[in-house]
Amino acid sequence: MYFEVKKKVNFSLWLGRYPEGPSVKLDIHDLVGLKDVRFQGNAVRGARHILSFDGGFETGRLALLK
Repeated sequence: MYFEVKKKVNFSLWLGRYPEGPSVKLDIHDLVGLKDVRFQGNAVRGARHILSFDGGFETGRLALLK
């Protein structure tokens, strides 16, 4: 796991298996700290997701990453 920041604007997360691969780069658009998140008891049906994916992750190779 590697975090990459370019010009304090672009924030990316690289995940990979070294040295044989595969690897994936994920662009992070919004980040919320743990102090701002309040977990109320156990996981509740209909609660907010900690990690959410774009609709493009439903088919093909991206579904495997999801």
